[in-house]
Amino acid sequence: MILNEAARLYAQNDESSKAYRLYMESPGATNEDSSTHSSDLILQKHMLMASVYDQGMMAQQKAVLAAETWNTAMTHLDASSPGISVTRAVESFLCFHCGTAAESVQDRLDDCLKLTERLVRYCDDLLLHLSLLKALLGDGKGSTQVYKTLSFSLSSRKEVHNPWQPVLDHVQNHGIPNFLKVIWRTQLGHLCIVSGLNSFEGDHLSSADLNLRLTDAGFLTADLQMVLPPIRALNLDPYTGFNFHTPRQTHAWYSISEVSHEGLLYLRGLNLVPTLSELYCDEMGNTVHFLAPYAYETSALKAWETEIKPVTLLWTGANGQRARVNLSKLVRKFLKQKAIFEIFSNPDRPKKWKEDMMVTAEYCYARGYNPGFSTVTFVYDYLWDKGCSIISV
Repeated sequence: MILNEAARLYAQNDESSKAYRLYMESPGATNEDSSTHSSDLILQKHMLMASVYDQGMMAQQKAVLAAETWNTAMTHLDASSPGISVTRAVESFLCFHCGTAAESVQDRLDDCLKLTERLVRYCDDLLLHLSLLKALLGDGKGSTQVYKTLSFSLSSRKEVHNPWQPVLDHVQNHGIPNFLKVIWRTQLGHLCIVSGLNSFEGDHLSSADLNLRLTDAGFLTADLQMVLPPIRALNLDPYTGFNFHTPRQTHAWYSISEVSHEGLLYLRGLNLVPTLSELYCDEMGNTVHFLAPYAYETSALKAWETEIKPVTLLWTGANGQRARVNLSKLVRKFLKQKAIFEIFSNPDRPKKWKEDMMVTAEYCYARGYNPGFSTVTFVYDYLWDKGCSIISV
């Protein structure tokens, strides 16, 4: 995971070759023998390698490399592969690189049609893509038939209206439309395609608007990467839309406007590398940043053993002064106080139980464990030997 995280950061900094290399090496860091790597792991590796070319500045060379690496990834498909593994390959070919590819629009659509027809057996959702492609190529009958197949798999309706009729009308009257160019693209988190893993959807954390604004140099920019650090400044020419990157230059971007319980979870970005989030700034130049611990998982049985990770506030003064406040001790003290309050909240509970729970709370606090009521209860119920001191646990 650390190799994957380093690769993600390289990809976001337009270091495609370095990101590709780290993704390629990451399976070797697992405990599995290379000859026995699961099909899921192999597919995940190749799709991460392919996704490198779907990020950063879009150019003809990236269109070629993306198509080649996605084709390689697709050779590792099997019947159990998740549907997103094939939809992402088609969308990379059709959506991300069509506008910058060297071949003509007709040839690009023909190649994408062949790719989709080859992969649709792995995922019925690709019937929607297939019906659109046929419409773009002017095949009204084929488009309608494919869309009917998709509709019948989702419902029992007999009357189906082809939603791509306006596309068919345009093709008939004006020919195949030209593609819009995707000039620059970023990816918030890892492309997770293995069954059972959840991907990080940054769209759930978007602000109310993009905060579109002009820079002092006259370029158009916005808050595009939500909770991630502003690694690169995206500057668009307001007259042409072309992108101009200024290396090592960033702009202040804003995160979520309201921090809910779920929002606090995502402040760290669900990534292994700790991520700073700005909590406060003023006109004088004073800022306060919140540094959450990295995302991690432990088994349910051993969850009580997990120490509270460092939670830090970083203050920077207008004149460059700096201060660091570790909130972990305050958090642990607060959790302990809440646990004690819960222990004595019910007057009907036995006195001996309250005394034992108090000892358990002190034990968890002293050992650096999470001293919350649920953890204290877990230790008391399952790990307390009634005939021994808790210190022997």
